[in-house]
Amino acid sequence: MYIESSVGCSNLDNWHSYRERVENYQLPHQDEEDVKLKLLEDGEDLFYKGMSSLSEGIASVATGRHSWAVVKFYYSVFYFLRSSLASKGFALIKNRSQYLWEIRAGKVPLKRSSKRYRNDHVGIINIFDDLVGDNDLLLTNTIHEKSVYLWLMELRHQIHYRQRDFLEPDFIEEYEQAKISVDNSIYSNLLDAYYDDEDSIFCFDAEHACIAAPLKRAALTKADLMQGGIQCFSTEKLSSARNLLKRCILEDSKVFELFEPCC
Repeated sequence: MYIESSVGCSNLDNWHSYRERVENYQLPHQDEEDVKLKLLEDGEDLFYKGMSSLSEGIASVATGRHSWAVVKFYYSVFYFLRSSLASKGFALIKNRSQYLWEIRAGKVPLKRSSKRYRNDHVGIINIFDDLVGDNDLLLTNTIHEKSVYLWLMELRHQIHYRQRDFLEPDFIEEYEQAKISVDNSIYSNLLDAYYDDEDSIFCFDAEHACIAAPLKRAALTKADLMQGGIQCFSTEKLSSARNLLKRCILEDSKVFELFEPCC
């Protein structure tokens, strides 16, 4: 990475000893555009990870693996948020503490060390909230008085840490509508309703948000990347995720618009 080489760290085993250099490193003017471009490329790769996780979540629901779907949908959002931050010119650096670095000449990485940023997951969510706030459609409302992103993270925690076993063949109540749609062979219709939901009503409804919110975040992140300068997405990198969906939803589903290269 640029920051490691710039502060003189050639061996990542010694990375923690470079904290002071990281905190004092100012981005040179002559490096600004090149670093922004590299960061945008990182954001694009994070988007592909998010799309892969999203497709795996959708496919898991289609085959009744609801517990694993909770995890996959959460991770898709985690990748999408990081991708959107990169598209806006903000890099995240981890060196014991979490650092946020605005890629602008003269800027230094700023440490985020309070409980709001205590780990990668809650840290990314709160950094995104700090920077974007109500300018993000999915932060304009809540579910059970929690932001959509924190709500999804807590569902993931419930599956990973609070339940002794996966629930299959049962499912958490938040997946009831999805299960009904799969059982009645209208799963694609439900996904299309989520995708077409311009007011994001489903994204703030606990019976639908597990899938609706990640779908919406995917669309928002794709738009962020395009605004940031990505003109054409790789059909090759999206192909495995797209092919997975073809096995479980109708090929004329509007969800496939997310996989269009745009150029």
